[in-house]
This record gives sequence, structure tokens and C-alpha cells, in this order.
Amino acid sequence: MIIPLFCIFLFLPALARNSRRHALREDLQDISLRRPTPSPEPLTKRDGTKYVFMHHIVGSTIFFSFSQFASYSPDLLSHIDTYPYTYSNWLSDVQQIAAMGVDAVALNIGSDVWQWDRVVDAYNAAASSGTGLKMFISFDYTSFVCDNGYATTNWTNYFAKYPAQFTVNGKPMISTYGGGYDCLGVDNWKTVKANTNGYLMPFFWDSENTFKTDWAFLDSWYCWGCAWPQGDWDKNTTDDAYYIQQLGPGRYATTVSGWFFTHLSSKNFYLRGDDWLIINRWDELFQLRDQLTFVEMVTWNDYGESNYFGPFEGAQPAGTYWAQNYPHTAWISLSKYYITAYKTGAYPAITQDVVYWWSRPHPALNAATADSLGRPTGYNWADDYLWAAAFCTSTCTVTLTLGSSTQTFSNLASGVNKLKLPLAVGSVGIKMVKGSTTVINASPTGFSVVATPSQYNYNVYIGAETAAAAVTGTSTVVTSTSTTTSTSATTTSTSTAFISVGCVAEGTSGTRHALTGANYTDSAMTTAKCQSFCASYTYAGTEYSTQCYCGNTVTNNGATGAVVASSNCNYKCGGNSSQTCGGSYFLNLYSKSGTVSSSITSSTSSGTRSTTSITSSSVSSSTGTTRSTTSSSSTSSTSSTGTTRSTTSTSSAASSTSTSTLFSSVGCVAEGTTGSRYALTGASYKDSAMTSAKCQSLCASYTYAGTEYR
Repeated sequence: MIIPLFCIFLFLPALARNSRRHALREDLQDISLRRPTPSPEPLTKRDGTKYVFMHHIVGSTIFFSFSQFASYSPDLLSHIDTYPYTYSNWLSDVQQIAAMGVDAVALNIGSDVWQWDRVVDAYNAAASSGTGLKMFISFDYTSFVCDNGYATTNWTNYFAKYPAQFTVNGKPMISTYGGGYDCLGVDNWKTVKANTNGYLMPFFWDSENTFKTDWAFLDSWYCWGCAWPQGDWDKNTTDDAYYIQQLGPGRYATTVSGWFFTHLSSKNFYLRGDDWLIINRWDELFQLRDQLTFVEMVTWNDYGESNYFGPFEGAQPAGTYWAQNYPHTAWISLSKYYITAYKTGAYPAITQDVVYWWSRPHPALNAATADSLGRPTGYNWADDYLWAAAFCTSTCTVTLTLGSSTQTFSNLASGVNKLKLPLAVGSVGIKMVKGSTTVINASPTGFSVVATPSQYNYNVYIGAETAAAAVTGTSTVVTSTSTTTSTSATTTSTSTAFISVGCVAEGTSGTRHALTGANYTDSAMTTAKCQSFCASYTYAGTEYSTQCYCGNTVTNNGATGAVVASSNCNYKCGGNSSQTCGGSYFLNLYSKSGTVSSSITSSTSSGTRSTTSITSSSVSSSTGTTRSTTSSSSTSSTSSTGTTRSTTSTSSAASSTSTSTLFSSVGCVAEGTTGSRYALTGASYKDSAMTSAKCQSLCASYTYAGTEYR
């Protein structure tokens, strides 16, 4: 399904305004007479160089309702985030952020007078740290003074003299949150640019269709809200593509984040971090890197909105109980891996076995017993899973446990393996085995899932369990993105050759992939490498220069599954420039000999061009308006196309081979309507032509089988 562009440019900026704190304003003191410091050595932007920034909330004020406002002093209201910071706090932040591979910190400032001294400490800590980390100011105009640009100019010119100032070709970077038509306006921003010689990279909302007219003088523009999906679907790059088209070549910058939840009377909503948002977003940025220069991580310390990478410190926004004791620092080392990939153009070798995991503390639909605000908007978008990513230096087996829920993922490939486990009440267990050696066997403390919370919390606890010793030498530079284990997805050779089917269109949202078996990314992808990886599958396909997909059936849902002109597959393979590896939403598809003619039939699309559609007798489809699920086994695959998002589950154990052990009826069993509601939590399938016999055949290796909902 193609999302209408008007939905994106109307909704995203509006959401971005609501997703940050509203603020009280104070008059800004005149800072024009401050003593300047020595000029910095300019950082020159080189062609092709990629930069990663970290957004750091220096301070801003939170808007409360009148009754809440009466309960707090104005002094307390303004003293959040870095108010109690000292130089040593800044030095610690600088060292941690620089170790990730981040190039500069965007210092989000409001109008409070005390913030000036915090910014001075931040610049000085960066300069003395020896890390090379730079700083620049991001003016938050929900709090910072809206005038004729005088205050913005003074702040910029003063700190431009500091050694730690981030510059682009000698121009000090100036960034914002807001401040466009709603504040300074076009003419004042032109004056600011002229009086600072600044490099302008703001986030202005309500600027669509004016980037090449009113705002043509902007050097860049970044999309704050593009870090998260804006509804009940997985994050995709549709919004990025829209703004790239709006801005023209080289001007678009964007964001990455891992989570979003806030629970205040002034803003109470959840944005989907499910389905490994943090990893998938980084992979998207890797694919877009040829069209990007700047990426900003959101944020280091916005605890009030649950999008923080750094440790829990400083002064917290009043009432933000959901962040305390919910660390996110494990994502620092995870992000370092992807920052390296984005900046270098190649995923690095994995030299340490580690399992990252994150989970919410209660089922999404369960009611809290003592929460006066009620559920956040978007609560029913959350999926009840523990999410994990196994970074394996070589083939490994991982077992995830959460209370009564447990699953073993066998023979995971070297690289990054994305795993998930149904949520259950209880504590977490993480185990990794390599050969006959257990290298990780952890029972993390400090977190457990409860059935009934007293207050709603849709934040996540993030942990990382690491093997005792790092691996010396190198590992295969491959990122595996299959969501569950498939023992057939190995890289062994096969005597059955693949032959080309052609260039196949893929949709841009929903169940968009033509092949939904195993998949992985390799910066040195070739056709042969992908076919070897997919040796045990019927189909193999390459896409976007570095991606490989496998499957036993081909999805044909209108947007996906049609053979189109070969000119659409025009991306060179990352590992062999003489070969093509698909395109942007186009797949070079290959099928094993003897299966092509029986699986392809000709048809004409509803558009203007004649196409060939790929079908399979083992595929059935249905159409819905909410979530869609694709399940596959060795003999049956079903697809359901909806208007939102899709998930994929596979099970190598649940084959449809016959068994001599017959099932007998137990009766009709009730299932719950919330939380981990299912009576059976093993493999599951959906088939519009379901029968009792078919279900029992699919569940032949299990003790129980059950049918539901027609």
C-alpha cells in the first residue's frame, strides 16, 4: 500500500510539535557583551563524509495544567534535565557519546538564564576531553525567545569562537526545534544567516512545499518526527523519500530513535518502538546513506518522552516515573555498530557475542489499578513481545525466557539475528550456546513483567548480556534480519541452479516483500552469495545493492509480485559492480530450475503497463484493514494484506508431514481477550481455507492443536 503523501506532511509536523514539551518563556538576558574565546580550527565537510549527531536536552520547561502548576514553584518547573549538571557531568557525557562514534552534540536550549553556564561547561568539556567531539546549539523555540533573531545571533556568534564548535566548511552549525513561520519567520532567518555566516539545519514545521521557495536559503533541514512510525505500522522510509523530493539533492537530514512514550496530562501517547525499531531504522539509514550527510540520534536524555540513550541523571521532569530504573544504556554499544556502518558504508565485523533485549513491564491491554490519566493514545499499537538482537561472532543457539514463555532459536548465523518472545509474567533469562559450550547464561535482575500495573508504563527496560571473552580475528560482515530461526537458511552450496525470473516490484508498506523467508544484508553482496545463502529455498532475490531475500513462495498482493521492466533493477551489487542487485523497492528474482514455468502466469496490471504476476498454488490471500500476518511452513503459506503493518513468523519444527499419532478432541476452550491471551503459544498459522485436518497436520510435531475464528 502506498501512503498518500498528504497524510505524511500534514501529520508528521503536527505530531512533532506535540511530541516535545510546551514551555513557559522568560526574557533572555543580553549576552552580546560576553567575552569571546579563541577561534576554533574549522572542521571541513568532505564529499561523501557522513556525520552523526546526538540531541542533548540542556533544559526546557514543561507546561502543566493549571491545577498542577499551582502545586509547583516556577523555579522547580524550569529546573529539569541538566540544571544540576557540573563540568564533570558534561565530561562524562562527552566521553560516552564520543565513544559511540558520534561527531557532535546538538545542545537543545530554552530561555532559562541558568542554561548559559551549562552550555559553557559543555563546550569546555568537549574541548578538553581529547575526543574530538564537537558541539552546536539547537534552539528550542517552544521555549527560546521569539524576537527579530537578535538572541539567536548573539548565542551563535559567541559560541562560534569556542574550539569545540561544530562547523561545516567554516560555518557554525545552527539547528532548531521550531522557529520557522511560527516564530522568527523567513526574513529574520535570512538576517540571522547573514549576521552569523551560519550553516542552517533547522527543524521547522508547516514548511512543506516551501523548501524551494521561501526556505530556499536553508543549507539543510532535518525531520524530527521521521525517527518513529506515525501510526500502527512499522517504520519505513516513505516520509524520508517525500522530504528528499521536497528539499532536493543534498539538503535532507533525518533522525533515529528507539522508543517513544510520554504520560503527562499535557501529552499522553505512545509511538511504536516494536519490531526492532532501533535496528530497522539504522538499516534504513544505511540504505539511504548516499542521499544523506547528517543523522541525528534522538535523544541522549529526554526521559520524559522515553527516548534516551544516556544514563538516568540530572533533574527529571516532574512525574516521569516511567524512566527511573528503566535503563537504555545498552543501546549505546548497539548503536555504535550501526554508526560505524552508516559512516563507513560497511557493516563491521562482530567480535563480541552479545544478546541485547528489551521489554515493556506489563501487557499492553491490561488495565492499571491506580492511574488517573488513563491509557496513552496508541497503547493498542504495542505488541506483547520481548524483543532481542543476538550479535553472534559465529553460529550460535540462543534461548530466551520470560516467565513461562521460552523459546530456543537454533543455528543462528554469524551476524545480527533479530528475535522475539511472547510476553509473559515473570523474570528474564538469556542463554547462548556455541557447539557444546554455554557462553552466556544470564538471569538479569531489576526487571520483571507484571500482569496488573498500578500505573501505565509503555517504556522499555533494555539489557545486554555479553559473553565473557571477545573473539580475536574477524567475523563475516553480514547482518541477518530474519525474525526467527530457520534451520534451512544456511549458506551451503546446492546442485540445483537458480535461473532468473526478472525484475519484480515490491510494495512500499504493509506486507511488501515478495520473499518472506530468511533475509540478510551484506555490503559485499553478489548474486552468487545470495543464491548460496538461499540454497534450501525455492526463490532467491537481491535488492538495494546489499540485501538478499529467500522464500518458498512469492507474495502477490497487487503492490508486490509483478515482473516489471528490467530497467527498474538498476542498482549495482555491493560486491560486484558488473552485476545488478535490484533497485529501490525492486527485486532481482531467481527461481530454481523446473519451478519457474509452473509458478508464473501472465496478467495485466490495473495501471498503464503490462506486467507478469507471480503466483503460487500454495498461497492464499485475504484483505483486512488492520494488522497483517504472514505465516509459512514447508507446504503452506498464507498472506494477508492490510493497511498497516506486517509481521512474519516461521517455524522449522512445525512441518506438515503426516504422523501416526492421531489428535482427539478436548472440547471448546476459552481464550482471553487481553495480554498473553492464547491458550497455545507455539507456532501459529492463518489460512482462509483452514480445516481441522490441515491444522492438525501443521501441528503434527506438537502435543496440542487448535482452530479459531473460522
